[in-house]
Amino acid sequence: MRNKRSGLLICSRQIGKTVASIAELITRTIQGPENTANAYLAPTQTQARKIAWPELKRQISPGMAFCDVSETQLKITFPGNRIIYVLGSESGDNLRGLSIRTMVADERDSISDEFWRTVVLPMFNEYAEDSFILSIGTLSGAESTLWKLYLDHRDDPEWYCAVVPAETSGCFTPEWLAHQRKMLGESAYLRELQCSPDAPVENAVIGEEMAECGREGRIQGIPYRPGVEVWTSWDLGIRDFTAVWLFMLYGRNIEWLAYREFSEIGTIEVISRLQAEFPRVKWGEAILPHDAKAREKSTGFSVVDAFWERWQGPVHCFQSAPNPIATVQAARLNIPRSYFDERNCEKGVGRLRSASYIVDQKTGTVTDRVKHDDNSHCFDSFRYACWRIESSYSSMATSNMGLIHRPKVSGSLA
Repeated sequence: MRNKRSGLLICSRQIGKTVASIAELITRTIQGPENTANAYLAPTQTQARKIAWPELKRQISPGMAFCDVSETQLKITFPGNRIIYVLGSESGDNLRGLSIRTMVADERDSISDEFWRTVVLPMFNEYAEDSFILSIGTLSGAESTLWKLYLDHRDDPEWYCAVVPAETSGCFTPEWLAHQRKMLGESAYLRELQCSPDAPVENAVIGEEMAECGREGRIQGIPYRPGVEVWTSWDLGIRDFTAVWLFMLYGRNIEWLAYREFSEIGTIEVISRLQAEFPRVKWGEAILPHDAKAREKSTGFSVVDAFWERWQGPVHCFQSAPNPIATVQAARLNIPRSYFDERNCEKGVGRLRSASYIVDQKTGTVTDRVKHDDNSHCFDSFRYACWRIESSYSSMATSNMGLIHRPKVSGSLA
């Protein structure tokens, strides 16, 4: 990690990540240039004072006589005016203006992205190429900031990334792990001790089914099969993003080739980008939600019109919104025969695991309504596809079918 620009450690609880990262922070401070400031950042000042500050003083105790320790400011000054601050992210404006060369960001998932962009990142402007950030923590789920950073940078030569689960760390006995599994429950155990993004979130809609999919090895490399139609299922973004699943029907299996999200661009541009990214595929049916038929007042055109103009296959638009409970059930029924491409569906799989039900705030009961967030857009696109597949084989659902073919173009589920 010493030769990298950034570091990332995703670790089990109680494994010593804070102890190790503080040791790294001290080493980089005393070996760094004079008159520089470095920092340990926790989600709150209280957390920083209780956990990091005592550990920092313990580790420097052999050289404490050569340091100036400020208990009120949580600040240690080493010889050569090399400083370590212990900070909490709730301090907000009090941190603006600091210039930091090296930082440890603990429990990164609990530090807001807005604070990171507007307060933390500007701290490194003075040192630019010489700065270093080590982000550490325990996963909060597949959509956690730490996991997103890992997916984005695991192959980046400028980053050092490591995932250290409890069972392979060598730090715990099998008996202790078995006890923790029993006490925490399977989901919390997998997430907090095994660093598994597959662990279902609380009140997940299809979290258990997706976890089973991972355990059975159905998240793997999925090659495109030349000549087999690639279908797409769409959730259209108006104020947010458009979510698109690409899949093939092969035998009794559903092979999910890719998942993509598009923001702040029109439907025609989305179609163009997909066709440019996958130039050799044979396009099958495009599955659209019922509101794709709505015409914009300014242009008089609908999303369906855009598909008629640009799509290279048949188009299916639901006549009305499919029943949410029925579509969720269709998703559950189809996951056991689904296979997902490990890389191209990575974000989509994470979102499917994280889609959750709304909890009634008054009664604390879990409703049958899916929480509307970024994960729900991905899940909506997925359940539309599954419902379309189910309804195509069921005469009971024909009242909600509305296959719209381009002239002289046909498509089938065969």
